[in-house]
Amino acid sequence: MRKRVALVVAIEVSLVALAMAALPGFSSGSDLNVPGRQAVGPAPTGAGPASGVAPTSPAPLAASDPAYQPPLHGTNPHGQGTVAAVDVGPSTVRPFSGNPVGTSNEIIVGRARGEQRADGTYHGHITILSLLGNEILGIDTTPGQPPVSGPLSALQTGVLDNICKTAGVCLQAVVANSATTATGSINHFETLGVAFGALGRGLSPIDAASSDGNIASDGTCQIATGDANVANVGVPVVALAQLVQSTSSTRTCNNGTSTPPTATSKVVKLSGVDVQVPAVLACQSGVPNTQTGLTLLGLLPIVCNADDTNGSPTGPAQTTIPYNVREALTLFVLKLGVGGGLAQITSAASESAATAPPVTTTTTTSTKTTSTKTSTSKTGTTGTTGTTGTTGTTGTTGTTGTTGTTGATAVAAKASLPFTGYDATGAVMLGLVLLGLGLGGRRLLANRAGQTG
Repeated sequence: MRKRVALVVAIEVSLVALAMAALPGFSSGSDLNVPGRQAVGPAPTGAGPASGVAPTSPAPLAASDPAYQPPLHGTNPHGQGTVAAVDVGPSTVRPFSGNPVGTSNEIIVGRARGEQRADGTYHGHITILSLLGNEILGIDTTPGQPPVSGPLSALQTGVLDNICKTAGVCLQAVVANSATTATGSINHFETLGVAFGALGRGLSPIDAASSDGNIASDGTCQIATGDANVANVGVPVVALAQLVQSTSSTRTCNNGTSTPPTATSKVVKLSGVDVQVPAVLACQSGVPNTQTGLTLLGLLPIVCNADDTNGSPTGPAQTTIPYNVREALTLFVLKLGVGGGLAQITSAASESAATAPPVTTTTTTSTKTTSTKTSTSKTGTTGTTGTTGTTGTTGTTGTTGTTGTTGATAVAAKASLPFTGYDATGAVMLGLVLLGLGLGGRRLLANRAGQTG
């Protein structure tokens, strides 16, 4: 690790000399007389300061001067903003990984990222500081996790203070906010100051820097945005720009209302001077892919507003979904030919990529229910069969007597005569008594008649 840090320091020292040598070229706007390169034109009309100068678009790159394609970080949907990154021996492979761990970046400061993972869930991450492919301090959020907001804790601040003393990368008053839900992720980073270099704080300043990386979906459209703002960008001793800004936005929908990716950026007061020269005006007004700097032998080329939108115009598409990458200020050290050069410093980089949410088809099934009304009759209880009455005794026919009455068939016990309600039991008993008395009287009379005769 000490060797890599020493290499970074050596590069910074070389930047001092190169920047000092390049300043006249920045301020004069002179054509550096590089074979195969045309002078860079100023910004479009109306885009520059109100000075009466009529800027024009920068000239196209010559065939012998390969274009620089700013790298996309990951092919998945995401929004990302980065305050600053330093690459030693930068790779020309595109795209880069979206994971800050194990990347070729020697230094990453203030990278805010909101993304959608392959499984469809959202994820938020802020790389506060990464060194030599190892994230020193970061914040991570997933759906269901409480949001992280506010200044860093005392423990986190202690980590940064230790890195400042040992590695020469110093951050002041850091604030990091991250919140992720089932429909998106919002991430914000800011700091009052960043310094690179073992010589101490303030010799390689970045002041009042911030970045955002957001993504959200409403079921119809997915919107990804990234932005970065940096004040007073410089290399040791030399200020390169007063203000560096970039934004990127991609909106993709499933109902035909998608909008093409858009981006903006600007570099104000490049090399610390405000003069009406083509390259400075083009950088300030946001003309994409403006090339300037000390390009002789690739010593210190600078690209302002480096742009890649769906692979145009700088190279093949880096992913299959709509995207944009925008780097406000990119510096190269000893960039020879098509390679990445000895080192690369990027400030205020933004990118976005979005895909249309899946169309949800809702099928409504109407079921008609027929209601049948059934009338159920209630069967009454069958009555109890009455007891059969006893047959009455037939009376003996006398000489002058009356034929006995045939006993009536009884109805149920204590049954009443029809219509009258009179109890028939008493009447039957009375008739039997009278019948018996009549027979007895007749027999008595017959006996007396025989005795008399």
